[in-house]
Amino acid sequence: MARRVHFNNELHKKHRIVLNVSGQRYTTERKCLQRHPHTLLGSEMLTRFFDPIKKEYFFDRDPHLFRYILNFYQRGKLHSSPDDCPVAFKDELDFFGIPICELEDCCWYTTNTDEKEKHPCHYAVRKASMKAVHSGNYLDWNKRENKQGIIKRKKIRATRSKNFTQPSRSPNHVPMTEKRCGNTRQNSDKRAEFIRAKHSEESENSTEKCSSTRKHKSKIAQRLFYFLYGLFIVLSVATTTVETIDCEDGVKCLELYPDLFFAFDATFVAVFTVEFLIRFAWSKKRCAFMKDFFNVIDLLAILPYYISLIATQFVTTDSVTLLITLRVLRVARIMKLTRGSTRLKSLLYTLRNCSTDLLFLYFTFTLGILLFGSVLYFVESGEDFRSIPHSLWYTCVTMMTTGYGDVVPVSVLGKVIGGMCCVCGVVIMSLPIPIMQDKKVIVQN
Repeated sequence: MARRVHFNNELHKKHRIVLNVSGQRYTTERKCLQRHPHTLLGSEMLTRFFDPIKKEYFFDRDPHLFRYILNFYQRGKLHSSPDDCPVAFKDELDFFGIPICELEDCCWYTTNTDEKEKHPCHYAVRKASMKAVHSGNYLDWNKRENKQGIIKRKKIRATRSKNFTQPSRSPNHVPMTEKRCGNTRQNSDKRAEFIRAKHSEESENSTEKCSSTRKHKSKIAQRLFYFLYGLFIVLSVATTTVETIDCEDGVKCLELYPDLFFAFDATFVAVFTVEFLIRFAWSKKRCAFMKDFFNVIDLLAILPYYISLIATQFVTTDSVTLLITLRVLRVARIMKLTRGSTRLKSLLYTLRNCSTDLLFLYFTFTLGILLFGSVLYFVESGEDFRSIPHSLWYTCVTMMTTGYGDVVPVSVLGKVIGGMCCVCGVVIMSLPIPIMQDKKVIVQN
C-alpha cells in the first residue's frame, strides 16, 4: 500500500528566510547560508539585521550585485560580470565577509585587471580554458587538468588573498640594520620614481602643448584660406554682375572698360584653375574626383572663360549668342561656396537620401495637375482655358500656392475646382517636410 507523506509547511517556513536588499526580496534556505559560517550571512551576526515587524533581514546594499553573492551561498561558486564596477563588487564582498580569493578563474581577470601583469602564466591558462569553454570542449579541458594544476591554482588563490589583504609585518621580526637599509632604498627608489614621473609628465605636457599649438595654427591657416577663397568667389560673381549694369548713356560697363573686367576675370580664373589642378593632382582616385558634384561645379566655373577666350578668335560677330551664354554660366561660381559649408552639404545629402520619397510625391503632384487641368478645361472652356496645356498652367501655379492671377476661373464650378486644387497643393507640398527632417537627422548623426 502507498504511504501518505505529510508535508509540514510550518517547519519548512522555519528553514526559509527572507533577505530584503534595498527593497528587493530574496528567499533562500538557512542551511545554504550556514555552509559558510565565517561570512556575515552564515554567522550569528545576521541577527543584527533582523526586522521583527516584517520578519525579514534588511540590508541597505546594492541589490544588483547581491545576486552574485547569493549565488555563491547557493551553488558554492562566486562569479561577477565584466559590466559591473570591480571596486563596488569588492566593497560588497568585504561587507558580507566573503574573501576575494573565492572568485572563480573565469571572472578573476575581468574584476582585477592588474593580475594580468602579476600572473601572466596563469592568465594564459585562463585564456586557454575560456577558449575551450567557447568552443564547446570544456569537459575535455577539465579531463586534462591534473592534480598539479589544481595545487597551482590553490597557491595562486593564496597569493591573491595576500595581495588584497596586504598584512603588515611586525618591525620586531626585522633587524634594525636591514630596516634602515630598506628605508634608505625605499626613499631613494621613491625619489627616483618621483623624478621620473615628474619628467615624463613635463615631457607629456610639452608635447601636448606643441601638438595643440600646431593644431591651432593649422586651423587658423585653414580658416584664412577658406575666407580668401570665398572672397575671390564673391568678387568674381560681383564682377560678372557689374558687367551688365548701364554706366553711361545706356552703354554697358563691360563695353566701356573691357580691359579692366578682362584682367579681373583672368585673375579669378587663374586662382580657381590652380586650386582645381592641385586638388586633381593630389587625388588618388581621379575618376571619382571628376564625378564628384562639387568638382563638376568647379569645372563649370572655369571652363566658360577658356571656351569664350578661344571662341572669340573664331566666332563672327553674328554668333554673339554663344558668348552671352558662356558669360551667364560664370554665375555658377557662386555654387563653389557650397564646398566649405557643412549645412549646404548636409542639405544636398538629405535630398539625395530622400530622393525616392520625393519622386513619388512629385509624381502625385503631377497627376493632380493633369487631373484638375483637364476638369477645368471642360468646365470653363473660355478664352483663358482654350486648351488643356493652358489649363495646366493655372493648376500648376495654384497647387504651388503662387497664384499670379493672370488666369482665373469665372464660373462657380470652376472656382470650386480651383479651391480644391489649392487645398490639394498645400497638402502635397507639406508632406516632404517631415520626410526631409527625418533624413536630415540621420545624415547629421
